[in-house]
Amino acid sequence: VGAEKGNLIWSCHNYWLQTRYADDAKRRKTKLFPLLKRAVAYHLHLLQEGQDGRLHLPKTHSPEYGDAPDCNYDLAMLRWGCQTLEEICQEADLDDPQRPNWRRVLARLVDFPANKDGWLIGRGLPMSSGHRHYSHLMMFYPLHLVTWDQTEKRDLIRKSVEHWLGFEKGKAGYTYTGAAAMYLRMGEPDTALKYLNAGLNRYVKPNTMYLEAGPVIETPLSAAAVVNDMLLQSWGGRIRVFPGVPSSWRDASFHDLRAEGAFLV
Repeated sequence: VGAEKGNLIWSCHNYWLQTRYADDAKRRKTKLFPLLKRAVAYHLHLLQEGQDGRLHLPKTHSPEYGDAPDCNYDLAMLRWGCQTLEEICQEADLDDPQRPNWRRVLARLVDFPANKDGWLIGRGLPMSSGHRHYSHLMMFYPLHLVTWDQTEKRDLIRKSVEHWLGFEKGKAGYTYTGAAAMYLRMGEPDTALKYLNAGLNRYVKPNTMYLEAGPVIETPLSAAAVVNDMLLQSWGGRIRVFPGVPSSWRDASFHDLRAEGAFLV
């Protein structure tokens, strides 16, 4: 779609999650690795060394918003892609000839552009109007490249999320479920539940079916993922049990929810 460069890597992230939840190292090595390697290669020839000595991307398109150099969507996808390729090489004992390139990118790729309001869409392009997608925030969720555990990043994360949600025009179902997932990772389950319920109340009809602009499925699936995330999260090598139970849930239990590593909890 246009100049969107990171979409295949985003698809690979979903594939990677499947292999993590199934604990399928063989598929990660034989199927995901070659696909992700090609997806990352699509970016590598675009990189340019700036006067600051860092590696930069030329102008690309942030999904559903606009064009900018050092687009945060693409930077996040590229960093996650190189990081994951390196992890698969370590896990599978692969000596791929491209490893020096991936390590070079991880060491020298420019930081995510930001200003006083948080992360930008890209260098020179602040978010100045409503945006249903959180394409420019994907380094926080779902990629977990920047996390709430990094206490020095908390102010930047909060400003970025609050600025994104500060525009009423442009909100959609995917906005509410994304906000809920992010507030869970910020340790605020009551705020997460508020956004989840706001989205459900706005778009779920009396017959329990979801309706927005048309027949879409990504928002109901992401809403279900938020409920799961309130009970169990597994990312970054850790399984978190009851990490985001809202205070209004006086009792909560679950049985056989699956975590990364193919664990049933």
